[in-house]
Amino acid sequence: MLLLAVLTGVSRVYVGVHYPGDILGGFLLGMFNSRSLLSLVLPKMGDFFCVMFEVT
Repeated sequence: MLLLAVLTGVSRVYVGVHYPGDILGGFLLGMFNSRSLLSLVLPKMGDFFCVMFEVT
């Protein structure tokens, strides 16, 4: 999936639709958003998986 994102970003710069900074900014914003979401969701999901698989 990451390879597809990189290839899409490179193609956007190659075609001239975006500047490299646009691609880098979008990548960093996406990484920050996903990291933030995971830090909020994973602690709650841990309890769910412990109950679901009877892990103590």
